[in-house]
Amino acid sequence: EDNGVILWSELGCLFRPQPDLKGNSGESCGNQQGDLHTIGWQIDNKFFIPQIDICFNKDLETTLYTHHFIHSRYIDAQGNEKGRPSFKQGTLFSLNDVDDLYKKRSQEKLFPQLLGAPDHVAKFLNDKNFLYRGHLSPDADFITEAEQDATYYFANAVPQWSGFNGGNWKALELAIRALAISREQTLSIWSGTHGVLHLPDEQGNNVPIYLGLVENKKLLPVPELMWKIIYDPSEKQSVVLIGLNDISDSDDKIFNRIDSNELDDHSDSSDNNNLWNSLSSAWELGMNTLTDLGVLDSFPLWIGENGITKSSSLNMCQELFAGTDWIKEKNYNTDTKGNMLCCSLKDAKKLIPTLPDLEDEVQQKYNIYI
Repeated sequence: EDNGVILWSELGCLFRPQPDLKGNSGESCGNQQGDLHTIGWQIDNKFFIPQIDICFNKDLETTLYTHHFIHSRYIDAQGNEKGRPSFKQGTLFSLNDVDDLYKKRSQEKLFPQLLGAPDHVAKFLNDKNFLYRGHLSPDADFITEAEQDATYYFANAVPQWSGFNGGNWKALELAIRALAISREQTLSIWSGTHGVLHLPDEQGNNVPIYLGLVENKKLLPVPELMWKIIYDPSEKQSVVLIGLNDISDSDDKIFNRIDSNELDDHSDSSDNNNLWNSLSSAWELGMNTLTDLGVLDSFPLWIGENGITKSSSLNMCQELFAGTDWIKEKNYNTDTKGNMLCCSLKDAKKLIPTLPDLEDEVQQKYNIYI
């Protein structure tokens, strides 16, 4: 270090800074269904540095979506702290103990009340699958240990089936980071939810699943869909990935209820081919990483036989909405890991009206031109 250069990895802090979760003066989001809040860092009572924006629905006490950036150029300097902090409840929830609702023993008490006999409940909730605290903006997308710890707010998590959380959702997170690194660009990422998961009770009636049932209120819903918007400001390209947070074999899954005729033909969507092709390569890297870690024995593929292929990308959402027959014909074991699909932002907004308006949220808030 005679030349005065100090490695980032050799730097440290005398004490660990603590993040804050702040409201944003009543600013609405999510098609007027949520209020905007921010996890960030208060510096000497002079200014506030945002890290994660959170669109929170106070009536259901759930997060509609989060937004953050992946700064790929600094990933190599990423902190690697052993262990994880506890989730912070923060000030957004009226529920007394959100952490307790995520515990398996609490779910084992709740599900028989909703669905009936234990043997029927075991089809959904069992030793291999339960509802987990699923990160929206994941800790591994950030560089310093303090930034990673800041992701552990319950407002940055939703109930996610453990099979989906450790399966396709995790692979998607890996793929997005690999994409950012391969492009050497800062990517803008939105992660969100849609709908309420319904599961059949003993009589076959579909029952909405909420973890928080308090004084006739239904709070903390289990989302039916999870999604991520990936936006590359340098190329002005976006793509939406949608995952089904449903590990049941019900015929009434949302993917079976949507009419593909409502969606546009994207055969002329050549402008976004580079992003889709790059994501396809990144997806394969994420898939291989999970396999190497022993997380998955046989990885369920996404849309095409080789991942996100060009042919399936050009017909985004269309392949999916051929129904699960297309998946069954290919014998893809996706139910236990979470079915996934790839959409244009235009089509995704037809399915999920609470998706953010990129022009407003990126151009105005972050001064990035679309």
